[in-house]
Amino acid sequence: MEYIFSIEMILLVLFFFYFIVRRINTEDITPSKSVMWLILCFCMAVIAFAPKVATFLAHLFHFELTSNFVLMVGVIVLLIQGVYYTIDSSQQQKKITRLVQEVSLLKADLEEKEKKKEGKKE
Repeated sequence: MEYIFSIEMILLVLFFFYFIVRRINTEDITPSKSVMWLILCFCMAVIAFAPKVATFLAHLFHFELTSNFVLMVGVIVLLIQGVYYTIDSSQQQKKITRLVQEVSLLKADLEEKEKKKEGKKE
């Protein structure tokens, strides 16, 4: 039964890796944003090829079941990802605000120059 699980995990890892690389090639994901997903893919591959690693880590951190350990790691990864994307979103919002202000200033400056030109023509 353990071999069937390993084969399923390996197939899942291969599909996941192909999916991420394909998204990078089609420029849906930037390479810098895909690093976390590639690391996750690598960790899944390690567990697929050596499931005893997850069991060892679960016992090391005093989890009774390996599935509880894997679930906890998943929750932690999602929390880190959520914080990372919140920071990224906040930085983008600041950049958007600054760009809108710059465009508004340039627009006002352009309108002022156009009014001066019209005033000189008359």
